[in-house]
Amino acid sequence: MIKLGKQLLQTEYIQPQMLQEFLKSKLDAQEPIEPYILPKRIVFIDDIKELQNNIQSHPIYIQQLHSLIHIEYNAIKAYIDTLLRFSHQIQENQEEFIDDMKSIVKDEFEHYYLLNQFVNYGQLPVHNNLQSRILQSQDSVQGRLAVLSIVNEGRGMDTGEGIVQRLLKFQNKVMGKVVKKIVDDETRHVEIGLKWFERLTTNPQQEFIEYMNKYGIRCTWKINYQKRKQAGFNDLWLETFKQWK
Repeated sequence: MIKLGKQLLQTEYIQPQMLQEFLKSKLDAQEPIEPYILPKRIVFIDDIKELQNNIQSHPIYIQQLHSLIHIEYNAIKAYIDTLLRFSHQIQENQEEFIDDMKSIVKDEFEHYYLLNQFVNYGQLPVHNNLQSRILQSQDSVQGRLAVLSIVNEGRGMDTGEGIVQRLLKFQNKVMGKVVKKIVDDETRHVEIGLKWFERLTTNPQQEFIEYMNKYGIRCTWKINYQKRKQAGFNDLWLETFKQWK
């Protein structure tokens, strides 16, 4: 699994057969893991205002779909990285952790190819916050789960329904159905990440805030508390999100 996974992390565009071989493989000896690469054609603009100005001439639905495909591409690579980097550290229920992460990789790959019907990854510039956060959390499985599942996937779950409604407003029911499937799957991904974060921490809410402070991550979007509750976050978590600024 490690050798195949490392190849996937350094491959610009993952092929289905190669991914299937990886998903069927078993955990083997641990090796150093290099950060994953993004396609060379991707143009990064880290200043949000500059990025918005650059893409505003494109239809809103193209902007939103391209943002989603950027998220899905990074999620594929980030969950593969999480599998390779941290599976050996899971002392209890290791096989469950591996199976959970593999199931999410499979979903994210499907999402990417569904979106690829409507938009080509790289046709618009993007920011690089997603990969930056993954690089920040290379030293901690708990930090990685906080960033990848509770923050990155959680944000998609929080805001996804609004994107679905906007796409339906453009009278594109096919796009709307694709994005709704992605949003629904994100809820399961968040549930899985939350499960493992709570298993691997002593005081989950306090430690979550500590990781957010450590990585300098602020909540700049509106939390969907109903969706969070559906994903398994209890009242203490909801209060924690209210304090996270």
